[in-house]
Amino acid sequence: MKNLDLLKRLVDADAPPGFEEEVRVIMIEELKDYVDSIEVDVLGNVIFKKEGRDDHARLMIDAHTDEIALMVRYIDDEGFIYFDKHGWIDDRILLSQWVKVHGETTKVRGVIGIKSAHLVSKEEAQKTIPASEMWIDVGVSSREEVQEKGIDVGAPITFNRCFCDLGNGYICAKAVDDRVGCFALIEAMKELSKDQFDFSIYAVGSSQEEIGARGAKTAAYAINPQAALMLDTTHATDATLTRKKGAPTELGKGAAIRFMDRLKTGFTGIMTPKVMRDLLVNAANENQIPYQIDVSAFTWTNASTIHLARAGISTGSLLIPRRYGHSPSEVTNLNDLQSATRLLIAAVRKIDSTFFDQLNTTF
Repeated sequence: MKNLDLLKRLVDADAPPGFEEEVRVIMIEELKDYVDSIEVDVLGNVIFKKEGRDDHARLMIDAHTDEIALMVRYIDDEGFIYFDKHGWIDDRILLSQWVKVHGETTKVRGVIGIKSAHLVSKEEAQKTIPASEMWIDVGVSSREEVQEKGIDVGAPITFNRCFCDLGNGYICAKAVDDRVGCFALIEAMKELSKDQFDFSIYAVGSSQEEIGARGAKTAAYAINPQAALMLDTTHATDATLTRKKGAPTELGKGAAIRFMDRLKTGFTGIMTPKVMRDLLVNAANENQIPYQIDVSAFTWTNASTIHLARAGISTGSLLIPRRYGHSPSEVTNLNDLQSATRLLIAAVRKIDSTFFDQLNTTF
């Protein structure tokens, strides 16, 4: 795939929620010659603006820069580090993971430990170990030694994994969610820089999505766009023992256009407006870009907060399927990423003044 090195750099960068600088730096370096202005706001969003003929008409394109992570909660006298989850993480995936604890000046390698299987009771062996009963071992024997490494309470922790090419167009990495969205945004903005539009484009690398879609909410308020396109990942349910009827998107079948999502524990989510569904579906059909329709009743994305900013923003969601979500070993297909990038470009090029007229019809 073209520019695979960029994707490697994005997924290998470490960007826990609230600490997204490494990804921001990559995005700025890639896009500084293709946009008219760049701003980093107080929440850590990076906002790239491509000026249009009429700045009163605005389109926001969003991809979040952060990843699931952990954070130091307590360091005991023996130098073992206890942590809290920083994002939505299943405790089952944490056992024995290699991690990087971010000290003041360097990243310290460690491993998540639990009581050895040889030492547990029969009852203990049958239960899922909660994160509260795990710790991180960084190879020291006292709290003071941990602190000498620049580590203290509040230090972020990321998984120690790197890009892996599985072959046949499949790749595995941490932070596929949502560095593939960042990749698509970067590549699309480079291509769109060749065009002149009647509207301005604000491309946002947003912060803190994994802890409540926070950065996108404030960015949308500040930009005040009439419409938004959001890039993220979605569940691929083509792996063994995964129920396809729960979320029928698969790897290699194209990007996913989401019609609805909702967090299963509440009512956070979005109903994608018909004008945005039609924009994406028609752009895909007209350009022969493979796509899938996605409906998800157990998750949310930045679209959930973007569309509620100010008086409301018409928001569409363009997603890249991935397996093993919110783990250090997410798998995706590069053809789907290419489809998402092409579809984003095609959708933006399809927008004209009549599109914006549809968004606010007066009766």
